[in-house]
Amino acid sequence: MAESNKPVASWTKILRKLMKIAGLFILLIILFLIWFDQSRSFYCMSNDKCITVWKRLGNKCYIIPGKYYGILKPSDYVKTTNDNALTIIFDDLSGYDFVIFNDYGKELEVNLSKERIKYFKNFERDIFIDEFYVNERIKDNLPYLQIDIKEGLVVINGVKQ
Repeated sequence: MAESNKPVASWTKILRKLMKIAGLFILLIILFLIWFDQSRSFYCMSNDKCITVWKRLGNKCYIIPGKYYGILKPSDYVKTTNDNALTIIFDDLSGYDFVIFNDYGKELEVNLSKERIKYFKNFERDIFIDEFYVNERIKDNLPYLQIDIKEGLVVINGVKQ
């Protein structure tokens, strides 16, 4: 009678090992997906003026004031698509913390409760240029950041990064 239980016991051991291996495999896949979804870059004008660009799966990109390290959606952000481009100007004299221009006119959601912003849509290009450009360049006294999210091209104060 004891011998007939041996095959069942060995199958139980094999099944437990297979379950552990499957659990470990699923955990590795989940960790890989979390890591893959965490593609972010930090761009700083100075120590106190930084922007986080967080490209996520599903054609979502979050532009976040400061350096953001969280894995969940931030509470303050500008959300756009991964194929958009933005110009962000830091203009203390205008009464705003940020001035944002939507270069390609793609979908853009502004959810910034802590910062004062002025947002120019793509069709307001002439107003934006009249206010912030001189001789076809952003005014020299304004720190700015131009981001082409799809191409990964970033220009800070006229210098390609």
